[in-house]
Amino acid sequence: MDRSDAHAAGPRQVLWAVAIASSIALGYALVAPMADQAVLTYASSTVKPAFSTRSLASARAVLHDAAAPRMRQVSAVQWASPGSDFPRPQRADESRAPAALLLRSSWHAVLGLTLAVAAAAASWTRWARPRSSSEPREQVALMSVASAKDQWVADALATPPVPASGALSDAKAQAQQLLQTATPPNSRVEDWRFTDLKALEGCALQSAGPGVAPEVAAYTCEAAGTSRVVLVDGAFAPELSDLSGIPDGVYVGPASEAPAQYASTIADSFGGQTAASGEFFAQLNTALCPDALCCIVPEGVQLPDPVHVVYVAQGAAAAPAEARAVSAPRLLVVVGAKAGMTLLEEFVGAGEGSSGAYLSCPTAEVRLAEGARLSHSVLQDQHREGLHLKATMVEQAEQSSYREEEISLGGALSRHDIIVLQKGPETDTALQCFNLVGQGQCHDLHSKVLLDHPGAVVDQLHKQIAAYPTSKGVFDGNVRVGREAQQTDAAQLTRSLLLRRGATVNTKPNLQIIADDVKCAHGCTVSDLDDEELFYLRSRGLTEAQAREALVFSFGCEVLEKIGDGAWKDVTSRLQTRIRSNLEGTLEAAK
Repeated sequence: MDRSDAHAAGPRQVLWAVAIASSIALGYALVAPMADQAVLTYASSTVKPAFSTRSLASARAVLHDAAAPRMRQVSAVQWASPGSDFPRPQRADESRAPAALLLRSSWHAVLGLTLAVAAAAASWTRWARPRSSSEPREQVALMSVASAKDQWVADALATPPVPASGALSDAKAQAQQLLQTATPPNSRVEDWRFTDLKALEGCALQSAGPGVAPEVAAYTCEAAGTSRVVLVDGAFAPELSDLSGIPDGVYVGPASEAPAQYASTIADSFGGQTAASGEFFAQLNTALCPDALCCIVPEGVQLPDPVHVVYVAQGAAAAPAEARAVSAPRLLVVVGAKAGMTLLEEFVGAGEGSSGAYLSCPTAEVRLAEGARLSHSVLQDQHREGLHLKATMVEQAEQSSYREEEISLGGALSRHDIIVLQKGPETDTALQCFNLVGQGQCHDLHSKVLLDHPGAVVDQLHKQIAAYPTSKGVFDGNVRVGREAQQTDAAQLTRSLLLRRGATVNTKPNLQIIADDVKCAHGCTVSDLDDEELFYLRSRGLTEAQAREALVFSFGCEVLEKIGDGAWKDVTSRLQTRIRSNLEGTLEAAK
């Protein structure tokens, strides 16, 4: 997406255009005189000798003006046909006309040939220029196959080494191969029509280097106790993690350190859903992730405590417009038959000292066996200058249950792609999301629930608040009920709240129903706060700002209270503080 490559191609294109135009002019200069001469010869051969000299001279003048206006210098050539009684006029410079024409055509040929050679030389210089010795060797190899407009992808792929062995090697190598010829999404792609990726244009992507250990003590979940994992820029940080509470038989840790008994499970589960989805940034995560955090719960095991995973992203030293560090955390969750667990994912920036110059593209792959259960909470509070592009892929077997609650607050750009694939009948899926879009932010949720078996239950609720004139919210929810998915019960509702004039939301709930024995419904509302509700609260003694704050908080509490079923008091308290902080400016402006 580097603009410099597009600019570098401009002069080369101009040279090629001039060369083509010169070639056309050359051809015209060579062919036109001969065509004119042939027309004049043919016309003069049809002139009858009975014409008087004056009549023939007049006809010749009209014919000459109509057929050869550019070649008056050779107008006397072959006026009369051979054997004509009419005396053929002669000109002193007649014999020199073909030579002059040939000379002028030669100049055109030389000019066209020179410009063509110059354009070829410019193209060769652009593509075959030698690289400096300071550039990574891996980057040079990738640049030989990556297109110029995707320079930043080649830069990103050149940063990490491809592992030579291990359970992740094949998937990572395949993802790198696919990305070398892939095109990053843009606004011309339907799924990215309302998501602006201009923040990635013109900035270099680099690997996240080692930095100061971040302070993560503030991000707590008392219910998790000693089941806490910290990843810094996608890498497992054992000094900040505590896994002593994980019961025997359950593995939580990096794939590179997994016991041999889990190697086949990891190899079979890693990368398959990502490759099938075709999501660009999910593929980028597969290629860049240094390792994968694995949560493997054997058959029949129920984890008593939630597993709290904290992802910390640290920005590059440069400004966000110049360079961004790439963070690619990877999570793999495999829950066996009749097993269950609760998972809390929390995404945060490195703190006040961070520049926010980073791109975080986390990806989670979830596989639920028959009768398995997963309660999944996602909290996103990245740095206000950071970019957060997350993907979650879920496969549900027969009678499995997947429940996801998400709160999104931070990041200049935040997007979450959720794909749920039903692999058996009688599955239960619940997706609950609340996005608070602050000043200059864009929050996007794209979800796909694909049902191809009977008896599924789907409940999706999406809420978003666009709090400032520069806020932009996006929702695209798709529930597809296939022909075999009879007796499906699917409900989808999206509600958007606009607090200030100029705030924007683009929302599209979508139900695709092919089966005929189903119960499905969806709805969409976009509005400001209700005037009657404001009047009622103000009539009870509240100020307008207090009334607006109460209504805004109640709007988001429907999803907030489902985080940990309301039992994680420290987590909900932290979220309420952040929500108040984000809304402070817009509520003050409404006074």
